[in-house]
Amino acid sequence: MILLNQSKDLIVADQVREANTFRQRLIGLLGREELKVGEGLLINPCKIVHTFFMKFAIGLIFLNEDDIVVEVIPSLRPNRISSFVSSATKVIELKADRELKEKVSIGDTVNLQ
Repeated sequence: MILLNQSKDLIVADQVREANTFRQRLIGLLGREELKVGEGLLINPCKIVHTFFMKFAIGLIFLNEDDIVVEVIPSLRPNRISSFVSSATKVIELKADRELKEKVSIGDTVNLQ
């Protein structure tokens, strides 16, 4: 899938896959050596993320049920827990990126196609 920021008319990631099953959501990115630029993982439902046992930092975009951005975390290092985002229904995990907040801002509408 492609992650498009409709508010800024910008492709944020072009290789997003979805964790559809409980097992896929549980495993997430564990075991991966890295995420490449443009890769991502959509986890639905999700309000909080951990990076225990991961080898790299990740960027996070939390979305509500209308695909509006409610939180952006540019880099969550390994062995950490994100904040609990009560208004989120899903999250997209991406390669950590200091400029993620310039690409996606709270209140932006995104589209996965």
